[in-house]
Amino acid sequence: PPSLRQENLLAILHFNDNWIQYQDQLLERAERCQFYLVTKFLYLEQANYSAALISILSDPRQKVEVFNFVQSLVESASLTELRKESIKRTFISKIKEFYSINSN
Repeated sequence: PPSLRQENLLAILHFNDNWIQYQDQLLERAERCQFYLVTKFLYLEQANYSAALISILSDPRQKVEVFNFVQSLVESASLTELRKESIKRTFISKIKEFYSINSN
């Protein structure tokens, strides 16, 4: 099943960092396969939190995590106010997709 393949790929990425030199190609393929756990991981490695947020919202299994994810980033002492504002804007722009979590 695709979810098992995705989880196995994610385990490999956590175990070995030789993939870093191929990060762009890996990200492109993970997006094409809709491997949102993998894309979230890769975006977090790049500190691209807004893209990671979109990955979470794109995955029905991860959508429930979105509030905690956004809250942890907004409360993070290591992020600048500019980064926090970018995350908030992304969240607000995607709120309609998020809102569908509770309506199902």
